[in-house]
Amino acid sequence: PEEFWQKVEINLKAGKVRLIFVSDKIPDELRRIVEFLNEQMDPAEVLAVEIKQYVSQDSNLKTLVPRIIGQTVKAQDNKSVGAGAAKQWDETSFFDDLRKKRGVGEAAVAEKILDWSRRKATYVWWGKGKTEGSFVPMLEHEGTKHQLFAVYAGGQFYFYFQYYQYKAPFEPEEKRLQLLERLNSIPGISLPVDGINRRPSIYLASLNDEVALRELLQTFDWVIQEIEAS
Repeated sequence: PEEFWQKVEINLKAGKVRLIFVSDKIPDELRRIVEFLNEQMDPAEVLAVEIKQYVSQDSNLKTLVPRIIGQTVKAQDNKSVGAGAAKQWDETSFFDDLRKKRGVGEAAVAEKILDWSRRKATYVWWGKGKTEGSFVPMLEHEGTKHQLFAVYAGGQFYFYFQYYQYKAPFEPEEKRLQLLERLNSIPGISLPVDGINRRPSIYLASLNDEVALRELLQTFDWVIQEIEAS
């Protein structure tokens, strides 16, 4: 016990704490506060866990579905910066790393995605990961920033449903399911239904097929049109 409380004291003095709000419903006001605090506080972490309960019609089966709120891209990068030596990635360093890890084929796919991002998004945000680079095309519409997706130097393409659910027009579950259906119609993509609340991913190798890559980017053309029409 003495050793335990000594560690507690050391962590408290260093600010290494995690504050968690838990509720069956996290209001928008609290979500915004949690996200703001988690982006600003370092190394402290502030999160909210929304736990919804679903009951079958005969009441014999109950399911609890948790959702973590507060882990924005900015917050995650801020924490990684505090945890050790971070690195500001750019196009050159990102593609050098990607080619080394995954080869020229997947790097060529990422180059096409980056080219699309520069033409269609407002700007491209480059990550600050300690060991792995990333880029995120950002779309600004009427004062709101939308993270469209992310590409990592480890060869992953991340779908950002996790963030879509908080902003128009993809807040309604039906709208995210519509996007999921479009994505799953693309050759080589099969995302789970519960992915509409998470950040599912595929490997860039799945997009080596020109048809698959073209249909993916056309789907995000549609995403942009939906955002701008909202």
